[in-house]
Amino acid sequence: MSLVFLSGQEISDDEITVRHPEERDIESLRYLYGKAMRYEEAETMVKLYKHSYENRNEVTLCVEWQGETAGIISIFNIHEKDCQIAFRTIPSYMHKHIMRKAVYLITRHLIEEGMEEIHAKAEWDNDAAIHILDHDGYAWLNTEDGFRTYLYTGKDLTKEDYRPKENEAVLYMAGGCFWGMEKAVRQLEGVISTFCGYANGNYAHPTYEDVCRGDTGFREAVRVIYDPSQLSLNKLLTAYFMCIHPEQEDGQGNDIGSQYLTGVYYTDKKDEPVIRSFFEEEEKKHHAFHTEYGPIRSFFVAEDYHQLYLDKHPDGYCHISFDIFDKIKALNEEDL
Repeated sequence: MSLVFLSGQEISDDEITVRHPEERDIESLRYLYGKAMRYEEAETMVKLYKHSYENRNEVTLCVEWQGETAGIISIFNIHEKDCQIAFRTIPSYMHKHIMRKAVYLITRHLIEEGMEEIHAKAEWDNDAAIHILDHDGYAWLNTEDGFRTYLYTGKDLTKEDYRPKENEAVLYMAGGCFWGMEKAVRQLEGVISTFCGYANGNYAHPTYEDVCRGDTGFREAVRVIYDPSQLSLNKLLTAYFMCIHPEQEDGQGNDIGSQYLTGVYYTDKKDEPVIRSFFEEEEKKHHAFHTEYGPIRSFFVAEDYHQLYLDKHPDGYCHISFDIFDKIKALNEEDL
């Protein structure tokens, strides 16, 4: 295991540094623990934190920003493939922003070093901590003993363990913001399940924050598992093209950027001729055509709050007009 902080090293980017505690952190630690701690207790805590990595099973780190401590992150129960993290942050807007970057930085490092499962804990009334976890790839599991527990969800659903069952089929569809595309395809009878996520980017385990940067190659997409005996690939593609504007080159509607580009991706090579033929006919209808198709290379599940977003928030933003949903639902009566 080569986690850099287990050898006393630090992790940093252009704004923050995540490092082992030092004497100068005593007052910040007292503040983070509600000012109830005496100086001697804080001093002892620094010494414990500073050397905790020696047992290779637990380490506590300070997050430094502009010369001050913004929060602390503890990583514990460190094993070869899994670990847990917990943290405390000063509840101001800027500190929340800084701690979010720190949690992302730590999570990215853990994943790159082979951690397959990362659990996180946040005190149930710590709104800043909960906000951070909700928006950086963690899914809420439960609340117990005063803590909310989370699991990192950045799994690649193209891997063997997640392939469709017998008599099921799968298609990945990128059509702008995935909230509306998911709602649209769920109007079709024969759709078994959907997941919002990030398709065909250039590295593993992206977060929404990563994808929004516009330099990852990922597109917002919906993974659709369906019953081909009830729903044909042709009907699914018909519904897809009812939702998108293939002539738009830079996104969909008011959503501009590479994450909103359009495309259809398959796993079964037998689907390729059907998709190719459909695309050729569709392209004839437009003076420009910027929708791609091809095999899926990777698909990482998006954060939990993105899933079934428009069911949870019926008045939420959608780039697809709601009358399209009704027109797609009407396809159930057609033989396509």
